[in-house]
Amino acid sequence: MADSSSAPPSYTLPITDKPRRYEGDEFKESKLTRFKHARKPAFRFFFCWASEKPGFTHDSRTYNAMMDVLGKTRQFETMVSVLEEMGERGLLTMETFSICIKAFAAAKERKKAVGIFDLMKKYKFKVGVETINCLLDALGREKLVKEAQVLFEKLEHKFTPNLRTYTILLNGWCQVKNLMEAGRIWNGMIDNGLMPDIIAYNTMLEGLLRSKKISDLIKLFEVMKSKGPLPNARSYTILIKDLCKHGNMEEAIDYFYDMLNSGCEPDAAIYTCLMTGFANQKKMDMVYRLLKERKDAYLTGGHIML
Repeated sequence: MADSSSAPPSYTLPITDKPRRYEGDEFKESKLTRFKHARKPAFRFFFCWASEKPGFTHDSRTYNAMMDVLGKTRQFETMVSVLEEMGERGLLTMETFSICIKAFAAAKERKKAVGIFDLMKKYKFKVGVETINCLLDALGREKLVKEAQVLFEKLEHKFTPNLRTYTILLNGWCQVKNLMEAGRIWNGMIDNGLMPDIIAYNTMLEGLLRSKKISDLIKLFEVMKSKGPLPNARSYTILIKDLCKHGNMEEAIDYFYDMLNSGCEPDAAIYTCLMTGFANQKKMDMVYRLLKERKDAYLTGGHIML
C-alpha cells in the first residue's frame, strides 16, 4: 500500500459555486484552460495564486498552458514576459516557441513571429527544419503564403527543406487558388529529390478542386491510380463529394465502387453525400440500397457490392 504521506497535495478552488477538489497533475492544467477568454488581471491572478499554494510548483506544462491562453487572447507583451520567466527557470520547451510563433502568425504579426527565432537562439535552442515548418505552416493557415514563401527563400540556404516543408507551401498556395505557384513548388520538390507522397497529392487534388479544375483533378487522380501513390480514402472523398455536389451521380457511384474494390473504407460522410445526391434526383431506390449496404457493412465489418 502506498504511503499516504507521499500522495500529491490537493486544493479547493474558491472560484466555483460548489468547490471541487483537484489533486496533483489534474490541478495543474484543469483550471488553466477555463481562463482562455478571461481578462489579463483575472488570469494572471489565478496563475500567481496557484504558484503560492503549498506543495505546488508550476512546470513546463502549466506555463505552456498559460502561454497558449495569452497568445489566443493576444496579450503578447505578457506572453513574451512569461517566456523570459520560463527561460530564467529553465522551463522552456519547443512547444513554448511553437505557441508563440502560431500566436503571432494568427495575428498576422510576421516580423514578431520570425523574431521568436532570435529568442530561441538566446536560450540555446536550435532553429531547425521543424521550427521553420511550424512558422511556414502558421503563416499559411492565415493565408499569408506570400510572406511564407519570402521567408522560405530567405532561409532556404540555412536549412534543408523536407517533404513537409514543400507540402506546407503547396497547401498555402492551393488555399489561395494560385495553381501556378503551387505547380512551381511541386516541381521544386521533385527537383530537390523529394517525391510527393499521398499527403502532397491530396493537397494538390484539393487545390484543383478549390480552383474548379475538375478535369485536371480527375486526370491527376487517374495518374495516382496508374503510377502511384495509390489514392487513399481521403483522395476518394475529395473526388466523390464534388461529383455528388454537382449531380454527377453516375461518376460518383463508379468511383465509390472503385473505392470499395481498392480496399479503402468509406466513412459516413461518403454515404451521406451519395444518398443526398440520389435523393435530389428522386432515385430513392439507390438511397435505400446505400442504406442497406451501410447497415450490412456495419454488421459484418466488410462491404457488400451494390
